[in-house]
Amino acid sequence: MFYSLDRIEDGAIAVLISDGGKKTDVPCSAVFPHFSAGDVFRFEDNAYIFDEKETKTRRQRISEKKNRLFEKIKSNQL
Repeated sequence: MFYSLDRIEDGAIAVLISDGGKKTDVPCSAVFPHFSAGDVFRFEDNAYIFDEKETKTRRQRISEKKNRLFEKIKSNQL
């Protein structure tokens, strides 16, 4: 299962959101040194493992959707 880093609270708690939408709070040390919102982790062997490939894939997909949306907005405003 994948988890996305949603935010850091109080400088000590990493808030992760599972693909199913479940919120999980873990100590920041559990995801250190990856502290960027949107970083993706796999949970395996009782640890959160940063998944660079999945993070890049999701960021690319979001970027493409954002660009398509901006193009639609731009074309409707002309």
